[in-house]
Amino acid sequence: MLLSIIIPVYNVEEFIQRCVESVLSQGFSENEYEILLINDGSTDNSSNICNRMGNIHKNVKVYHKENGGLSDARNIGIENAAGKYIAFLDSDDYVIKNCYKKMLDVGIINDADVVMGNAINYTNEKTQHPKTKKRKTTFLKENGETFLVKSIKSKSMSMASVLGLYKKEFLLKNNLKFKKGIFHEDELWTPQVYLKANIVCYTDLDFYIHFNREGSITKRQDKTKNALDLIKVCYELEKIYEEVTNEQNKRVLQDYIAMLYLNAVFIGKLTKKEFRHKLDPSFVTRNANSIRNKIKARLFLLNKDLYYKLNYLTKNIKRRIL
Repeated sequence: MLLSIIIPVYNVEEFIQRCVESVLSQGFSENEYEILLINDGSTDNSSNICNRMGNIHKNVKVYHKENGGLSDARNIGIENAAGKYIAFLDSDDYVIKNCYKKMLDVGIINDADVVMGNAINYTNEKTQHPKTKKRKTTFLKENGETFLVKSIKSKSMSMASVLGLYKKEFLLKNNLKFKKGIFHEDELWTPQVYLKANIVCYTDLDFYIHFNREGSITKRQDKTKNALDLIKVCYELEKIYEEVTNEQNKRVLQDYIAMLYLNAVFIGKLTKKEFRHKLDPSFVTRNANSIRNKIKARLFLLNKDLYYKLNYLTKNIKRRIL
């Protein structure tokens, strides 16, 4: 079997059929691919819809489990996948016809550990915005660490795991599982994937359609949990990046997590007194390497409230200009 598409399912009765049908139109024969629907304790009609599609299509396999979160569902999918390559697809999104087949061909021809494409972001069915920054090339083949660093430097890096195909043998060999119980699991998982990958191929293919729907985790008003989890991710990445031997690459990666840490503080409003004991101000000063991040880190260290207010003002001005 060539490809396993893992789709975690949780209370998405309005979207799951569209999602699965988009995979069924990928141009494969039935024995070349499988769809793994991991029902993560849905309380709506999602489980029944999954069962119905599993009964209709032999290559749609349904797994029911107690609610354990996105990472847990994806890990179960990895464990049960039979394909040479694995793809992740969120159940309220969908993919463009025949694109998985095109990406898989790139992976097999180049014996790639990872094949990456692009997403298009929608706020509704009609309003479209670029999701991932376009690179200047239509095809790229590089070592994973090099790809990660270059993408961060060019600001074209997306940590979304759904934008890639991953060789299953590569994931298992390197024990690349998603950390359970946290938001922003991709921010932790994806860099580790690249640091382990020998060959990463990028193809300039807009294949993934992502919806920013109301009620999703990313749209929740209270970002405290998101921010605190992102802080934890930064601490873990700091330890991982210490093992990078190329000093120039290490500096880029460290600077990125300094930026990520400061963004977490801002989105979660962690400058409030009740959260300050959870912060390590020295984190940003020891990891920031660019002039921009060094200035932000210094301001954050001297006056957290002023840092938050200036950041808030800057972002509001940018929104008005755009």
